[in-house]
Amino acid sequence: MKRLYGFWLAFRIEYHWWYILRYRKRGKGMIESGVALSSPELIKLSQKITGHGMVALRLQDEYEDKVLS
Repeated sequence: MKRLYGFWLAFRIEYHWWYILRYRKRGKGMIESGVALSSPELIKLSQKITGHGMVALRLQDEYEDKVLS
């Protein structure tokens, strides 16, 4: 059961990191195309990155505590 739970946590961590990298790439493209740093689009994108980052960090801590211990 611990092995399956570890696989599930690892999958969820990778899922959130995939979104973080995707949104960062989109944001970089927007900045390079001249969108203002204080634009609502970039602010919304930053909030999405922050949300996924918080979940990913929480899941990584849980993975370390429950699977690697």
